[in-house]
Amino acid sequence: MSLIDSLALAAGTSPDGIKLLLGILAGYPISLVFKIFILQPNVPVMFRHLFSALMGISVALFCYGRDIVFSLAAILATYLCVRLLPRPAIMYATWLLNFGSLLLAYFLVSSATAYDIDWTMAQCVLCLRMIAFAYDRCDALDEPNPERRGRHQRKAAIDRCPNVLEYLGFAYHWSGFLVGPQYGYNTYNTMMSGPLHPTLPLQWKLGAMYFLMGTGYMGLNAFIGGRFPTADLDSERFLYQTPWFGRLLFSWVSIRGLLCRYAGTWCLTHGAVVLCGLGAEARPTDVAIQPDQPPQPTGLLVGPLPSEGGRSQVYFNTLLNFNPWRFETATCIDHYVHSFNINTNAWVKEYVYKRLRFLGNRNLSLLGTLFFLALWHGFAPGYFSTFFLEFVDQLAEPVLAALAAPVFVHLPGVVVSAVRFIVADITITYALVGFMLKSTAACHRAYWALGYFGHLVPVVAILGSAVLRGRAPRKATGAGVVPDPAKVSTVSAVSASASDSTKHD
Repeated sequence: MSLIDSLALAAGTSPDGIKLLLGILAGYPISLVFKIFILQPNVPVMFRHLFSALMGISVALFCYGRDIVFSLAAILATYLCVRLLPRPAIMYATWLLNFGSLLLAYFLVSSATAYDIDWTMAQCVLCLRMIAFAYDRCDALDEPNPERRGRHQRKAAIDRCPNVLEYLGFAYHWSGFLVGPQYGYNTYNTMMSGPLHPTLPLQWKLGAMYFLMGTGYMGLNAFIGGRFPTADLDSERFLYQTPWFGRLLFSWVSIRGLLCRYAGTWCLTHGAVVLCGLGAEARPTDVAIQPDQPPQPTGLLVGPLPSEGGRSQVYFNTLLNFNPWRFETATCIDHYVHSFNINTNAWVKEYVYKRLRFLGNRNLSLLGTLFFLALWHGFAPGYFSTFFLEFVDQLAEPVLAALAAPVFVHLPGVVVSAVRFIVADITITYALVGFMLKSTAACHRAYWALGYFGHLVPVVAILGSAVLRGRAPRKATGAGVVPDPAKVSTVSAVSASASDSTKHD
């Protein structure tokens, strides 16, 4: 028995899971070597790119072996498309090569009922990165004048197509290849060839803090998963032998344990991101955060760091994919949206939702975005169920809040916050039952055991609101009983900021 098999047996997981975890943890020593020895003024920029490419490929080989050929094929094919094809054909070919091949891989490789840790996991992350690379290059070709570009394009558009070595370093960078986060080529290139930020003491502390935080979340996942396994959501005991409240409690705790796995993975990854300096930005102290940027956590987690004699601050939070404080204290669905998988949400907003403006209808853009997000995860019906519920829940949330308002005004603020926390948490975990079980039959059995309450309550609230709004006298402002659902921030796919998530730039 190999060492990997022994570790997997001791941890109660698969050898592929152990390889993935070790690949993520390898980012820490690699980032330290890069920061201390490679990211120095006397080291040529091309050598830095070579280091990034070699380290990333080595990690990918360790995790996926010969299956690395699939990522290499997608990376090189995308590069050839961007370099050789005429502008109108670039995006069609890039989407077909990356998203089409990903869907084919799901069809041929992935299980319809169980979760597999295989090369398709890294491939789905890479798919978004390659599509964004092609878009960013095309944006620069479409509008050569940076002053006339949109806010996102001014930052992301690639004015000079990188050479092969630069491109491979970007695609295979060790801290983003396996599980994210999403970042553009310019973000990567700024770290490699831009102004060198000093190695600050808090940078090391932040890396260590996220390592400890990620370890804690992974420990919670192991502890909760061993006692409340999500596989039991489709067991005889859960479906037929447990009372309704016990089923609700079990589903809540088990899905919470599953979320700890994602949180731990992203925290561990972010520690390596902070140590190598990827995404670090030096900003003048008087520059405010733009409204379309992801929420900026405060305090020691990512706090501003003094630099250049106090004239600017270095921020390491631009690639933060999980905001622990906001997530653990969430009292509405928007809080979860803005704290979980943050960079992927921002990616979908910029590269899918906003680029569906040609449909001429906001709701059609939202539906297209939701369909893309579900399909990006795979063909399982449970994925589509989860994103449908997120959409419905966010439409119903202001209706239910309006109904509860007359009661809440008479309660202490801490009680109101506690109730909102419990309701929001149950709402999210209920929707994720389908995401975990995947198949239609398993989802139906679990939701039937729970009484389909998470479906019925929001749907009845929305329909009741529509009836009341139709009967209400029309006002000069055109306002109804509740906010217009089209103006409500809807789902994680389009929510990098609540105020801007439902309008096109």
